[in-house]
Amino acid sequence: MPKAITLGFSYSSGKSVRMQTLHRDSRGIFEKLIPLRSTSPVKAYYSKGLRARSVSLFCIAERSCFFLGSLFGTETTPVLLVLDINDWRRLLGPTMPYYVPSYSSWLKCIYTGDKIERSIVETFLKAFRNSPANLRHRLVSAVGTEKNAFEIGIQTLFDYLVVHEMTHCHAHTKKVNTGTFWLSEFLADYCTYAFVKDARDTQVEKIMDITYELIYKGGHSLVEHKSILDFEDMYSQVGFFNYEWYHAKFHRGARELYERFGTSFISAVIEEFEATDEKVVCRLDQKLKGFKKWFGAWK
Repeated sequence: MPKAITLGFSYSSGKSVRMQTLHRDSRGIFEKLIPLRSTSPVKAYYSKGLRARSVSLFCIAERSCFFLGSLFGTETTPVLLVLDINDWRRLLGPTMPYYVPSYSSWLKCIYTGDKIERSIVETFLKAFRNSPANLRHRLVSAVGTEKNAFEIGIQTLFDYLVVHEMTHCHAHTKKVNTGTFWLSEFLADYCTYAFVKDARDTQVEKIMDITYELIYKGGHSLVEHKSILDFEDMYSQVGFFNYEWYHAKFHRGARELYERFGTSFISAVIEEFEATDEKVVCRLDQKLKGFKKWFGAWK
């Protein structure tokens, strides 16, 4: 009988959240998946036929793992799963949209897929058509071809969501608990932007910046929820397109703050919200003199 693991807690936000259910059978979650041979701390498994795709995403995952490890002061061994649609449904069930990357803190897994589904691209097309013409022309120039320029832009965003999910992995390892959905997600988008800037891949940076701007400006009149308050109250329940529109908003904010603070913003969030026993006890001791001494004897 299949077993199901319900992922119902977001550690970095510290809140309960209704998330997808991860299915596995008694023969093991990596049944039928092929390991990508590597000495890296990042381990990768892929569905049959997706080796080239897994190598491409593994390069992003490995580089971002080292980059984030240096910022968070963490060492972790995440697993990247690059799945075809059949393995996706076998492991994640039928309700999770194929290819939308996510992170499981229970398994320390980042799971993603092959090429992004056309139906997901079409979800964003309304924003593309509603966006300023000069932005669409800039995207074609950045991509280098008019054919499928927007699809390439969306694919790039979703490929680099591997970095976003890797940030959640390092935040979980570091026990960074922001207490809010918006700051948890904003931090992951900020770290993704910082990674791209550090890599100095100007083409990827331009494609991401323009594509997010297309979604933000083109989608502004199409989405119902725009405030951080709504995001905090509803999180992913705002709906798929509206949720991704928020990430376009977060990307804009990350660009603005990065120009002022660089990676210092990341360090400040870690320092403020790291929730190890020692940090928590020290914070309480500042308010309750003698608490640290009491805790030392009591624990």
